[in-house]
Amino acid sequence: DADKLEGAEGGTLSPKRENATKDENNSLPKETKENPDQNAQSTTSIERILHRQPDEKVAAEMMASLRTFIRCSLLIGSSSRTASTAMEDDLSDEGDPSKEDDMGETQQQLSPEERNRRGKLRRRYHPFCRNGELHLPTVYYAEDDNLGKGDKGGDSIDDTEDVNLPEHPASVGLKHLMNILSVMDAYCSDDWEDDDWNAIFACGSNEGQHTENNEEIQDESMAILQVGFRNRCRLTQRVLSSLDVEITRIWALTDRATNLTTASIHFHPADVLDMEDPANEHVHSNVYGTKSYNRLSNLEERIAHARIASLLHQRNGNLQKAAELAVGFIVSSAPSLGAEQYPRLPPVLSMCILEALLSPHNYVPKNVEGDESIPPGQGSQGWFQDHIKYMFTTSSRTDMESVSTLLRALAYPVHVAASIWKERSLCSDDRVRDAAVVEVAAYDRIQRLGTWLTDATIGEADVEHITKLGSEIHSLATSTSFLNGNDGDANETEYNKKRAVSGISCIISLVTLGDVDQIIGHCEKASEPTGGRGFLLPAYCSAYSSVMNLKWESLKLGNRSGRCTAAAFTVQDKFSPILDSYTQHVEQDDWTKIDAIIQCCVLRGDGLGLQRLAKQVLPGMAQKLLKAEGGTMTTRQRKLISRSMSLLIDAGEVPTVRVINLERRPDRALDFLGCSVHKEQLIVVKGPAKLRLKSAVSAQKNAKAPLAESNEDEECPGNFAFDGQCSRDELEKQLQLRLVGKGRMTDFVEAKWRPSDLKAFDRDARDDFELVHTSMTEKACALSHIASWMGVESTLSDNESFMKCEYDHDVWYQKRLSRMFH
Repeated sequence: DADKLEGAEGGTLSPKRENATKDENNSLPKETKENPDQNAQSTTSIERILHRQPDEKVAAEMMASLRTFIRCSLLIGSSSRTASTAMEDDLSDEGDPSKEDDMGETQQQLSPEERNRRGKLRRRYHPFCRNGELHLPTVYYAEDDNLGKGDKGGDSIDDTEDVNLPEHPASVGLKHLMNILSVMDAYCSDDWEDDDWNAIFACGSNEGQHTENNEEIQDESMAILQVGFRNRCRLTQRVLSSLDVEITRIWALTDRATNLTTASIHFHPADVLDMEDPANEHVHSNVYGTKSYNRLSNLEERIAHARIASLLHQRNGNLQKAAELAVGFIVSSAPSLGAEQYPRLPPVLSMCILEALLSPHNYVPKNVEGDESIPPGQGSQGWFQDHIKYMFTTSSRTDMESVSTLLRALAYPVHVAASIWKERSLCSDDRVRDAAVVEVAAYDRIQRLGTWLTDATIGEADVEHITKLGSEIHSLATSTSFLNGNDGDANETEYNKKRAVSGISCIISLVTLGDVDQIIGHCEKASEPTGGRGFLLPAYCSAYSSVMNLKWESLKLGNRSGRCTAAAFTVQDKFSPILDSYTQHVEQDDWTKIDAIIQCCVLRGDGLGLQRLAKQVLPGMAQKLLKAEGGTMTTRQRKLISRSMSLLIDAGEVPTVRVINLERRPDRALDFLGCSVHKEQLIVVKGPAKLRLKSAVSAQKNAKAPLAESNEDEECPGNFAFDGQCSRDELEKQLQLRLVGKGRMTDFVEAKWRPSDLKAFDRDARDDFELVHTSMTEKACALSHIASWMGVESTLSDNESFMKCEYDHDVWYQKRLSRMFH
């Protein structure tokens, strides 16, 4: 273990060169070894052969070492084989005594006692078998942790008399890894001078008395630390940045995609165990199934990653970021009852990961069964609950009500997911049951981490009761205490906190319910001019987009043919008409509504909507900010305008893609939008632009004054690609509808082409140089791409003609900003 962690520090000796160096030192005379000058030269030579690894590789090796520690049970008894071979064999042989006895010894037959001892060791160090006790993660550690000693509670599979076994390598490895990352973050900054940095390790190498045998090892270790730890503070920051994104976004996306395609974890009602049968009483206290090993070890690895991120933020004193991790994980992985097929699919909201995010520093999990020292709901509130109150509470009574509403909303999807896990824990298939039992045990433990998670009314509730609770949470989040505005500047911070609480609570409750019609009803109320709920429109947009994307993925799950074109025609976009109507009636100085519209366009990846909004509001925005009118604005108005401008600029910097899609293939469009917007968070411009001849484009470029036509929006919402499954006359009609001015098909696409021209890109292209007729589908494809590139070219050259005309600072600024949204 020590070798693994030392190698992860970033400075490593090349194996061959290291052996050679040791052989050379052993061959030196004794007088040379005792010479201090010769020792200094030896240290210098060691430093020269060190290879400093980049931060990315060091972080990857750290995580790989931690993964090996978690899977250490596969390596027990595998000394005569490689680790990878042992892992593969144990994944297929674990649990079969006839094969388990042959682990690691191929040359001689093991005694029954040795086979039994190795089998117990593999079960003891199995994932989620902490100290021989089932359902407890092995990666947790504490400063005074003494694994292998003390009483065991709950279900135990360890009956060995040797209670002084070493700690689990995953626990030791995570403990050292946290110390290494903390040291790097606190002491390995890049502002150290070379002499000061080298003096630290020079002093360390001279302290104490070293024998001749370990003197060389001490010098090598100090050289590794000196080179490997230098300027490593950014490594911790990069690890944190990567884990933050994974925990709050990536894990939920990948798990949902994996759950849909992995049929082995799908739960069917016919697979339920009869727990009243005495033969099934031992199921939840038995060892895990062989095929659950990978799933459990991967879950342990995620627990370790969540623990690293949360503890690093807590050690840095950044409790707000640690709380944001937990909130982001709950929001991104909340189950959607109306959109996803539960309990057939497992929830992506893992109780084990949530436990890692909510637990304090010196936390060691204990199963509820056998440990009744702290009944659920009667322990301390925990750092998460205390910090949420600190963030959103001042002194008013309404603040306490808003915090209570937020905590209740956060607990709502946790309880719903736990009820699904409990239902899946009764499955007869251990591939489904093992993961569910582990999650249920974690749910029982996290209820002791805060009183906000204790809700006895939802434990065994039916769907009707759960739906009623979600509706109550939404009603509380949209009550008058949240909707009353504030025209002054004194309590603006308090008012913004209330709006944030209201938005988060609405998103969580509506996504968990998964009722699209209910979301649309709330959207219509929020878009009313006198409703006072316009600030909630982005929250409803986020909930609607998430639920619709989940419903589309679930719809594809029930289609075994692989093509869901017919089903895609039934998917209707009910939110866009509401947003379009809201945008048309917005006034140029209503910055609160403009702010909400920008957020909705970004959440939906609506590039055309951003273009229209930018052209509508940028003239007034530029005048207020750049002219004398800005001096008459209040501080609050200036803040609102600056916020809207920042949102527009941030939206313009998001990568934009133009999608070409046939009208008869809406399933492709839904798949693309689900990937580009919900996963990659891109801005999408739908449909190709209108076609213009080169002569018209050149005339516009060379014009001394901007043409009136160039200021018009050439993009039409709902434009589709040219469809080539038609006759020549029908394709000509499609062209005339999208053509600016006069033109013909031959102006854009040649009647014949030479396939051999594509030989450099297509191995199957013809070798001859003959010309072939261009088919209708090839012409349609070419027209679609030409129209798209013409739209790109028109956008990039939009300012060229304008720069030749009379200079006006406001118009120039407006044009430069508008270009960002094409």
